[in-house]
Amino acid sequence: MNPGVVLLRLISFSRAYFFACVVYATLIYTVVPLLLGVASQALFDALADSAPTLRTPVVIIAVMAAVQLVEVFAGVILRNPWNSLQQNSQVLLRRNLFAAMLRAYGRVRPTESAAETISRFRDDPETIGDALDALCDLIGRTIFAVAAAVLMWRISPLLTGVLFVPLLLSSYVAEALGTKTTGYRAASREATARLTGFLGEVISAQLAINIAGSVSHAVRRLNKLGDERRHLAVRDSVFDQVLNSLSLNIVHLGTGVVLLLGAQSIRDGSFSIGDFALFVVYLDQLTWYPAEIGRLITDLKRIDVSYRRMLAVVPEEAPAALVAPDLGSERAP
Repeated sequence: MNPGVVLLRLISFSRAYFFACVVYATLIYTVVPLLLGVASQALFDALADSAPTLRTPVVIIAVMAAVQLVEVFAGVILRNPWNSLQQNSQVLLRRNLFAAMLRAYGRVRPTESAAETISRFRDDPETIGDALDALCDLIGRTIFAVAAAVLMWRISPLLTGVLFVPLLLSSYVAEALGTKTTGYRAASREATARLTGFLGEVISAQLAINIAGSVSHAVRRLNKLGDERRHLAVRDSVFDQVLNSLSLNIVHLGTGVVLLLGAQSIRDGSFSIGDFALFVVYLDQLTWYPAEIGRLITDLKRIDVSYRRMLAVVPEEAPAALVAPDLGSERAP
């Protein structure tokens, strides 16, 4: 099943939570930084005025403080809807998977061990739920990127164009390396499942292992599986961090070029101190935009892996069964 379709099904199941999540992301990642940028521009232009008055900077600083307070208390007022959205989605996936197993009980032989099935109940719904968080963040940051681009373009089209080139480049890099992300995550999950499955078998057959005198063999096998799992999990985690670091550093390179060009523009009078302050504030936020794009692309690849692993537990079910909102109410025959 397409990962995008999985996300849409989960969103339709939790519309209210998703809407609250998008509102929160828009407030934190769009409204607050936009106001801070404009306020910073006004503040530095007022300070650079040949005859500045005390009242104007004080008012601007008060506005900036109020905006920061809104950011602090927004999570409390909206009750941080991210957790509710993720938990709701995870419960739906686990409930539907369990209901599908009950329907297959006695008719279909389990394809996975009990311990391995438990690992899929525990880990894979969390991976899928994390993508909803990434989508909400990306929506908020995209709105900000569009609004910031319009404001900066009106000030300096050249600097704005130079800034957005590395943003697009880092997004392309994240998509180009998506296949490796999928492969590494699949290998890591399979290694975890093998380790969990073997550990469950050892615990259930501990008496037989002791009688046969095979404890040392079981321990060696467990150590080998643990080493394999650690190696693959570290590889997956390191690759993810390298990909995020690569995206951020590409943007940082573009940021440095923009700041150098901005300083030169201030000298020739085509760029004010306030304009420079606005660019600096917006650059700080735009730095995270390609990372959010890469995060969502990576999460979509991981959804594909996790959803296939969950379907493998109930191979006779339709691909859409695990995200059906009313499936969990059915009873096993």
